[in-house]
Amino acid sequence: MNQVFDVKNNLMDNVDLDIIKDIEGKCFNFESLSQSEIDYYLNYIVYQTRVLLSSKKGKDINDYKFNFMCDTAQSIIARYFEKLNISYKPVETRRSITSDILGHSFLIADFNVDGELKNYIIDPTYNQFYDVDRCSENNFKVINGVVVKTPDLGYFALKGSENNQNVIKI
Repeated sequence: MNQVFDVKNNLMDNVDLDIIKDIEGKCFNFESLSQSEIDYYLNYIVYQTRVLLSSKKGKDINDYKFNFMCDTAQSIIARYFEKLNISYKPVETRRSITSDILGHSFLIADFNVDGELKNYIIDPTYNQFYDVDRCSENNFKVINGVVVKTPDLGYFALKGSENNQNVIKI
């Protein structure tokens, strides 16, 4: 998959399941996590969700765009979080922003990190908006002076960034 940024999907080949079990226990009991624990845990959640989505479609995780899989990803993570008593909010852009935009789903989850409640956006399918073919200027569509279609988000992130390699980690 060619993306506007040179960022690879985060792969976790050697997941330490003992660390994950410890973190899950802390989440279940509303205990505080360290910043390194939450970083590891969120990477694990995103990676495992991407593994499930790509295997469901028979695709290689490195080359899969995850187009139109956001609802499924949201559901997978929500069910997992429910088992661990992790507070989350499902978000659907057409309901949260306006029905005039492209629909997309993700979660905002609450974690106790270093004794403070912090919110994290969790969206394993976000990389679909950085495909080179959908992030070019020729994706603008104007009818009667009204923009009815725009390029994907990657186009705007690329245009608004002096150092586009560090804008986002997917």
